[in-house]
Amino acid sequence: MGNGSALKKNLLFPFVKTSRKAGLLFHPGGLVTTYKAIKDWYDNKHSRLGVKAWRPSSCYPYFLDILGAKRGLNGVVKLLDVGCGTGLLLQEAAAREYDTYGIDISERAVRLSKESSPKSTIFMSNMDSYDFINGQMNYVTCIGALEHSLDINAALKSIKNSGQRFAKYLIVVPNSKFVPWLILKPGTDQQEINETLHDIDEWSRIFSDAGFTINGIKKDLTVHLKKKGLYSYFLKLVFNIIPLKYTYQFCFLLSTEPTPCLD
Repeated sequence: MGNGSALKKNLLFPFVKTSRKAGLLFHPGGLVTTYKAIKDWYDNKHSRLGVKAWRPSSCYPYFLDILGAKRGLNGVVKLLDVGCGTGLLLQEAAAREYDTYGIDISERAVRLSKESSPKSTIFMSNMDSYDFINGQMNYVTCIGALEHSLDINAALKSIKNSGQRFAKYLIVVPNSKFVPWLILKPGTDQQEINETLHDIDEWSRIFSDAGFTINGIKKDLTVHLKKKGLYSYFLKLVFNIIPLKYTYQFCFLLSTEPTPCLD
C-alpha cells in the first residue's frame, strides 16, 4: 500500500529512504491514517519481503545485551516485544530460554513471528490499547515501532503497564537530527503510512512524562549488519564516530522503579 509519494535513496546511506513529500513528516501533517491502513501497509510489506522485511537476525543480540536481560529470582524471564515484526528478536530471546511474547498489528507479521519463534506466544493487536498481559513482564522491548503509533502516549501507557514492578524496558526510536536527514528530507519509507521523528531531548521528555525513568541512552549500532563487505565496515566506523545527538536511532533504557540486583 502506498500513497504515490516518490522515494529516493541517500547516496552515502542507501539504507535510508527519504520522502520528497514533506507533508508526510509528522502525523497527521496532511496524512490521514487509520489502524486498518497501517495494518494493510505492514501486511503488504511482510508478504512481499517475508523475514527480510526488517533487520537481519544478527542485529538482535545487541539489543538484548544492552537491555541486560537475565534470569529472574524464580529462574524465569518473561519478555514482551511490542511490534515484533518478523519475530527475530523473539527468536534470539527464546534461544536464551526466556519466556517470550510478541504483539504486532500485522496479521502477516504474526504468522512470520510464529514461524521464526515457534515457542513464543504472539498476539495480533495495535500497541495503543492492549491490556491482556498487564503486570506480567520482566522485560519489554519496542524496536523501531513506537514512532508509527497513532497515539504515542497511549502506546507508552500500554507498554509501561505490561511490566512487573521492577521491569526493564528498551525502546528504540528515530532521531530527527540524524545527519543525512538534516541535509535531505527526513524519515524512512514508513513515512508513507505514519512516522514521528524527534530529537534526543524531545524523546526524553516524552518518556519522562509517561512515567519512565531514563537509565541510559545508547546508539543503535546494528546498522552495519544490514550490509556486507567493506561497506559494512565503513558504516560500523561511521556510526561509532557520530555523536549521540546526531545518530540514526536512540536506544532508551527505561524503568519505572529502581531495579534490584538479581545475581
